[in-house]
Amino acid sequence: MKALPPENHFAALGIQPHIWPDADELKERYHKLAGASHPDKADGDSVRFQSIETAYRVLARPATRLKHLAGLAEPENASASENTPPEFSDFMFELGSFLQQLKAFRTEQRLAGSTIARALLAPGQIELQEEAMRFQVRIAAMQSEMEASTRALAIDDASGLRAAASAFTYLDRAANQLHTALSGLLED
Repeated sequence: MKALPPENHFAALGIQPHIWPDADELKERYHKLAGASHPDKADGDSVRFQSIETAYRVLARPATRLKHLAGLAEPENASASENTPPEFSDFMFELGSFLQQLKAFRTEQRLAGSTIARALLAPGQIELQEEAMRFQVRIAAMQSEMEASTRALAIDDASGLRAAASAFTYLDRAANQLHTALSGLLED
């Protein structure tokens, strides 16, 4: 049995497929269409509303938008994924090691029995915070590089779109993990 082609989320919002659609136009179309079909309205359409919600959620983030475009370009390979490029593997390994250091430090903080013992850990906390900021800068630079390189992709280059989607997914995951770990460090 042949798989159905993926729903075209660009069509659901009434915009042309584009690798980097205008964010304001995307949001404006979403609000207009979602408001018109909201199920709480007398003439609302819950199925249409859900389709609009899903379309906006997919198209608002680069990783999911690029994966969606790849699926539109090659519906038969819509669920295919790309391997992580080596430079992201190395970066994720470095980040993982740093996150382990953060975890060990937080354990050390919790075990510090006195105010003086916790105060003696302050220089280590400052050092870890500075390292976290360096990782944040690297992630932002990598995201900018990825955005620039995806602008050169053709909208029907499914393999390139999948690779870019994978890269954005890894970068989003790295940013989220770093944010969560850093929030925990600042709470202690």
